[in-house]
Amino acid sequence: MFEKGEYPTNGGFRTRQLIVPSADTTIEDQIDTWTSGSSAPVTFTVTVPENTPAVDSTSIQFNPFGWMEPIPMWPLGNHRYTYILYNPMSMLGDVGYRYCRNEQCGVADAEGTSGPSSAGYTFTTSPVPQTFDDTVTSWHWWQTSPNPTTVLAPEIITRGPSFWAGAEFQVGYKPNWQSHYGASFQTLKGIGANWVVLPMTWTFTRDSSPVLKTIPGVDPLWSDLVQQVAIARQSGLNVAIAPFVRFEIASQDWWSSAAKDTGWWDGFFDQYGTFLRNAADFAAVNNISALILGDTVLSPAYPGGTLADGTPSNLPEDVDVRWQNVITEARARYSGQMLLQVDFSGGTPVPVLPVSLFDAVYLNWSAPLN
Repeated sequence: MFEKGEYPTNGGFRTRQLIVPSADTTIEDQIDTWTSGSSAPVTFTVTVPENTPAVDSTSIQFNPFGWMEPIPMWPLGNHRYTYILYNPMSMLGDVGYRYCRNEQCGVADAEGTSGPSSAGYTFTTSPVPQTFDDTVTSWHWWQTSPNPTTVLAPEIITRGPSFWAGAEFQVGYKPNWQSHYGASFQTLKGIGANWVVLPMTWTFTRDSSPVLKTIPGVDPLWSDLVQQVAIARQSGLNVAIAPFVRFEIASQDWWSSAAKDTGWWDGFFDQYGTFLRNAADFAAVNNISALILGDTVLSPAYPGGTLADGTPSNLPEDVDVRWQNVITEARARYSGQMLLQVDFSGGTPVPVLPVSLFDAVYLNWSAPLN
């Protein structure tokens, strides 16, 4: 990776390439050096609060020209962690850094360096080795109570295996989350869950002519989802997949600036149909228990859809047929349960697509409980 890559003796970066042959092959390489230029390695050691959960990891994040991906630190025991930065020191000058829990920098940071606008601490590269010994006195968004919590609840009636009890993961993804899914799924199973709903996302990259695709590092790749599903099943959970789309700008701005003429809608349904067929293929190949459709950010594209300001979204006259074709094509690839997501905020819930196209309704309850 960028912070730990090898270097040739003449400087610069080294990238190796291997074209996998058809026969068994043994590759033997030699590392010239881990350092670059005249700058020496920098060692960071931090002591974290004693109330830090034992299952948490401690990470460090660097800001040479913008906050980079957090890096897990090495545990030393007794609430202490360390990390040695070797390169690319020759490219750096003044560098910001900060500590966080579970690679969630920007959210679960050390108090005082939290948030996306924080500059963190600062160090300057040097030809002399440096060591920084820091102490985190408290974590942002993490407090513990010395008194145990008592929950008063009526007797819980045990339901059969057909009853869904679980959680839906939020739409959002970072590659370093992969290492935390195991603990998350085990926690779900420990509180009695039997299902988990995992989002599958592609991103609309432009609106002039809709292009919907996977962006590595932002959307989970096929292999990432395969790993998530495998880990969930190892934890004893049933898995449902929910295909969602993302936008590089605010969704309401994307819809507002889009042409939304006949040719544009042709492109939109072609792109979304490809995404949904991909989701159906994934669900079929990986024996997914259910596929959940009805992404709310697509509301301007559903029959009767409007923009954020309430104006009609200039839908094609055959929008109902187009959606029916998209769903039918997905069903031809996936024989499992297909559910329609319907939002309920207190009034009469209105399905965004005909319920007759689906096996069941997945109700998103956001109404007040009182």
